[in-house]
Amino acid sequence: MHQVISKILMIALCYTSVIVAKSLSQIEERAIGEYLYKAQGPQQLAFIEFENYFLYELNRICALSDVKLDYPLTLRIIDENEINAFATSGSFVFIYTGIMKQLPDVSELMGVLCHELTHTKEHHIRRRFEAISENNNQKMLLLAALPMVIFFPGIGELFYGMAIDQSFIQQQHFSQQMEYEADAGAIELMRHAGFDTTKLVTAFESIGRYEDHEMLPNHFSYYSSHPLTTDRISRIKQALKAHPHYILAVDRSQLDYTLLLSRFYQPYEKMALTDLSYLPLIHAYREALLKNDIDSLLKTYPHSVMLRLDKLQELLNKEQWQAALAFHHQQEEDVYWKTLPIVESALAIIDSHQLTQKEFIRKYQSSLLKSHVCYEVLKHLALCFKEQGIVSLYYTAQAKYYLESGDYEEALDQLKHHSVDKGSIYAQKIQAEAELMINVNRRLR
Repeated sequence: MHQVISKILMIALCYTSVIVAKSLSQIEERAIGEYLYKAQGPQQLAFIEFENYFLYELNRICALSDVKLDYPLTLRIIDENEINAFATSGSFVFIYTGIMKQLPDVSELMGVLCHELTHTKEHHIRRRFEAISENNNQKMLLLAALPMVIFFPGIGELFYGMAIDQSFIQQQHFSQQMEYEADAGAIELMRHAGFDTTKLVTAFESIGRYEDHEMLPNHFSYYSSHPLTTDRISRIKQALKAHPHYILAVDRSQLDYTLLLSRFYQPYEKMALTDLSYLPLIHAYREALLKNDIDSLLKTYPHSVMLRLDKLQELLNKEQWQAALAFHHQQEEDVYWKTLPIVESALAIIDSHQLTQKEFIRKYQSSLLKSHVCYEVLKHLALCFKEQGIVSLYYTAQAKYYLESGDYEEALDQLKHHSVDKGSIYAQKIQAEAELMINVNRRLR
């Protein structure tokens, strides 16, 4: 009897070590995305316009499909030859220049981006973490089942082996199911936005030729359980049979994407153009960029996002603030234009030269309470506070700048200055966010 009780206590002790599955909170999801985004370092200036072009299209896709995200989309281009794009939690999407080179058709690239957008929309990272946590629980249960192998040989070993097999199969099935969901979601998003859904097939065919798990980012090694590309292509084709594919007004999108690619690659040697009729336009575009004169092209293609971004940047480079502001006002009917970070940054630069310091403070002081404020606003706001002798808010603005930059410890240090009103709504909100992010990052490590 004593031996039986000892065995029961040993088994019970093993089971008390099982960890309860944990779900990621919304702020934790954002922290993961921010960590990976900031790990890339400062972005090259040459890629900022291109990132904003992709954001323009993705924001348009979200609006047309009524997609609601927890955070505004953040996109990052990584200048490496990997044939890859991936999404992280917190509405972050990453794309490598290598995949752009291999997918010259805008519908192909948007198919890939819509796939990643679906991962974000459906919280696949959160669900994946929950599954991993659940799998860890299963591992703990397997460890707890070891006494059965010891005390009940034969039948115990059988159940233990079955549990191991079942745990692995469930994990593989769960991860593959998310990929199928993302493929199906991409089809729907593409249809609503007017992209050719059949190009999702050709995109995966192109990517499949370079398929190698070593090319995936180390942070996302758990994607090694992707389903076979041939299986995904087969499923996509089956799904497309149920829906007539759309080939709508993608001319503007293809135009912009071709202009973008022409700034990365030599069109004759590296860029596989789908339509050689774009070559004269590419030459005209490059000449216009060299001469800082794209007005003639804009007259022909007034809706081009790339040309409009180039024109805005041209006016800023020439310090023609009034003309830049007037050009922006001409775009105000375009709701997606106003969502672009580069436009927000440009307006802050214009206002820093057009408004008095007191007027700038009056317009932008409320940004200290907002999330994801552009750096140009915070840098000039801090300068205005400093030159106006408002020391307390100078250090508060500095704290907000470091918070947005991801240096949470430095943000808290700025708030420790003796002039800062610790009870102000600005200081309290910045401190709360910085402390929360520090705790989240500590837990994620």
